[in-house]
Amino acid sequence: DADIQGDVVLNEIKDMGEFYKTGTSTMTVTNNFNAIWAGIIGGTFIIDNDEEMGGSGSTFEVSDTMGVEDAVLKGYGNISVGKLIIANGATFAPGNSTTTFKLNGQGDFEVQAGGTLDLEFSQLDMDKANEEQTNDKIKANGDATIDSDSKLVLNNTLGKYYVPETFELVEAASMNDFEYNQEGEETSEDKGDYKEITLGNITF
Repeated sequence: DADIQGDVVLNEIKDMGEFYKTGTSTMTVTNNFNAIWAGIIGGTFIIDNDEEMGGSGSTFEVSDTMGVEDAVLKGYGNISVGKLIIANGATFAPGNSTTTFKLNGQGDFEVQAGGTLDLEFSQLDMDKANEEQTNDKIKANGDATIDSDSKLVLNNTLGKYYVPETFELVEAASMNDFEYNQEGEETSEDKGDYKEITLGNITF
């Protein structure tokens, strides 16, 4: 078992039983990580192993549950996990630009009341309006459960972008029914065959 505090880059964690990250520090995993259970409590935890996005290509595995509470989970990731839980006060913000964060293994995913998904959209060239919209996405092998009292933050720091009818933010084997209540303001301008929409940073 391990309880690690302070800013640190982890080279390798192998055959760990329970792993805890506590405190307000930032911890970055750049090499192989293997544990039965992981608790991320406070601060920031960064997984950076997606080779397509310039990551290390290492493996990250939590065979049982990885719980994030009062902390931020970030990174370009392909992780094997029994279940990832984003609890009250926690934020899941994959990537530093639009990316797909994959939950392999059993791959269940849960966002509890008070948890936040912080996702990005990229600007699309208006001359190529038929192209697919690019946005952050969580792809879970297992079941996804998202509480209606959780929050979704959509970030488009570049401003205006083409908006198709549907955004696929979470892909899973099954997903519960839920509905976000919108908070914030939205403005749009009709451009004929598409709409130019400015959201800035708002929370639904």
